[in-house]
Amino acid sequence: MSIQDRSVYLLGLCWPALLGLTPGLSAGGQVYMTRTLALQRAFPEAKSFLERRHVLAKKEKAILEKKLQRKLAERGYLCWLALDAKDRPLGFVVMTAEVGRTEPFFLMLALDCKGSLRHIDVLEYREPRGSEVRHQTFLRRFRGVDRQNVIRKLRRMPVIPGATLSCHAVNRAVKKALVLHEIYLQQSQKKGAAHKLLDVFRRAKARRVPVPTKKPSKRKPKPKGTGQGARSAGHAERTSFRQPAMGDVVFVDLASPQPETRMREILSVISTVEQQLSPRIAGSLTARANALGEGERLDLDSWPLGALAIQAAWTGSEDSSCRFSPVPGRSRPDLAFQLIEQGRVLHRVGPGDLDPGAFGKGFAADLLVSALDAAGISWTAAGFRSSFVLADPGGPHVAISTSGNQQRGAHIRDPRTGASILRSDQVQVMARTAIEAEIWSTAWFVEDDTVDPSI
Repeated sequence: MSIQDRSVYLLGLCWPALLGLTPGLSAGGQVYMTRTLALQRAFPEAKSFLERRHVLAKKEKAILEKKLQRKLAERGYLCWLALDAKDRPLGFVVMTAEVGRTEPFFLMLALDCKGSLRHIDVLEYREPRGSEVRHQTFLRRFRGVDRQNVIRKLRRMPVIPGATLSCHAVNRAVKKALVLHEIYLQQSQKKGAAHKLLDVFRRAKARRVPVPTKKPSKRKPKPKGTGQGARSAGHAERTSFRQPAMGDVVFVDLASPQPETRMREILSVISTVEQQLSPRIAGSLTARANALGEGERLDLDSWPLGALAIQAAWTGSEDSSCRFSPVPGRSRPDLAFQLIEQGRVLHRVGPGDLDPGAFGKGFAADLLVSALDAAGISWTAAGFRSSFVLADPGGPHVAISTSGNQQRGAHIRDPRTGASILRSDQVQVMARTAIEAEIWSTAWFVEDDTVDPSI
């Protein structure tokens, strides 16, 4: 069975859940929210919804497959029309499923009446990896996509490292929702998109679903003051913090509880590094550097943290005898860029793009550790899943980084030859700093022979 046939088969098993014929979505997945909550998030101003269990006719399915240029196994969809207090349409919502790497996951997509994407939520995810697609930091990028700009916008849509196939699945779901909306508009002779949608749902005898109202709390109000009752959610104390960042998850494990607001301020250093280094963010150091023409220069004073990271990467490339290079496909980074004027200016001298993927997380983890130490916070571990630092009360901290192809496939190249490394093993390195461990784990994975651990 081919990959495409398997995807069609798996989605065919999901059609009862898509039509709301089962009490839940499916078995074995991680459920993040209910359909009711997703509807309220998509249209918080709605007072009610018209719910339609739409079983596709053969002609409708043929049109859908022709426009999407792929086979569909689903027999129908559960759709909603959001209404305000005067029963005026606010927008259209559809629940669908797509296959990521090997398993299907469920999404709800909301469009305004004219067909512009408004909101996306992932209801359930089944894959062991790639669940980062559920975060709004990724999903909000699809807002404003419509039938006129869908090809241009989805082509430029960035993907999350380690969740590439799931990101492409979200793209397919967006195209499907836009085509369904277009089919609905073609089924009515009324004027105006809102009137057309309302006409289609009423003719289909859609069921009205009221928005659940919150019941008043019977608890007595908490006393004001400095006691425990006055502590807000932002001041809640925790010993562990997790949040998505840089295509991964950054974490901090503390030796003693700390206020959440204080930790959020310290974790903001990760966002600063991402803003300065991510090639997907317009205006970042990496994006500006890769856009340089040969002979052009870039002053690094506007990106102080990014400049420090690049200087450390250049030093790591020299120390590793170019087994590590921040410029993929170039044995030496100075064949593409040169650091001049005491590392304050980047000079483009040849082809090649800067890629912070092999040193950015290590640099960010070191900055996070420095911020924790400067704030006097006692911690036990901090960093990312593949590059983190362990605290040692009796001596210097220990950084650990792992490089290999077990999780993401053959994504590491030998900078001296440009060839992908196909081995399935991995290398784990301990060093004084996270960026040092990350650079050397990549360098040692590239090196075929055994490297002396004393380097």
